[in-house]
Amino acid sequence: LDVQPTPASGQPSANSRNRELVNANVPGPARAPQSASLENLRFGQVRITQQLGAGGMGKVYRGHHEGLDIDVAVKVMSGDLAKDVTARQRFMREARTAAKLDHPNVVRVLTVDELDGAPYIVMEFVEGTTLSDQLEKGPMPPDQVVRFGWLLATTLAKAHDKGVIHRDL
Repeated sequence: LDVQPTPASGQPSANSRNRELVNANVPGPARAPQSASLENLRFGQVRITQQLGAGGMGKVYRGHHEGLDIDVAVKVMSGDLAKDVTARQRFMREARTAAKLDHPNVVRVLTVDELDGAPYIVMEFVEGTTLSDQLEKGPMPPDQVVRFGWLLATTLAKAHDKGVIHRDL
C-alpha cells in the first residue's frame, strides 16, 4: 500500500493513474551476473536507471520498462532474506495482495518474478516526495494534514474491505 501525496504543484502527476497498465504481462527476467553494475542491471524488460532506497527487506530501484515504454519501480528482496522461506512467502503475499487492490492511492503491481533467486516486484512509478521529506521542511498546514489523513484512512478502509491488513505504514 503506497499512499502518495499530490506533488508540490497541487496537481496529480501524469503517472499517478495509468489504467491501461492493469495486469500487464511481462516475460521473465533476463539473467544478469550478481556483480552487474547498476547501469547493466535488468529485471525482465526493465532496465534499472537508479536506486531509490534500501531497507531491511531489500532495495527499491527506478527503471524503464522497455516493452511498455514507461518508468517503473522495482522492489527487490535482499539475497540473505530471499533464503528465508517465511520472509520470501511474506514478500510474495505482499505482491499478490497489492495486485488485487484497485485504488487511486495504491500503486499497481505489473509483475512479480525472480532474478538470481531473489524475488522482485515491478510496479508503476509515481513521481513525488515522501512524507518524511515534506516534514523536514517544517510542519504541514492543518488542512493538508487533514487531507492526507483522510486519503490514508479511505485507502486503508478499501484495503480492509478486501481483507488486507497493512502492518507498516
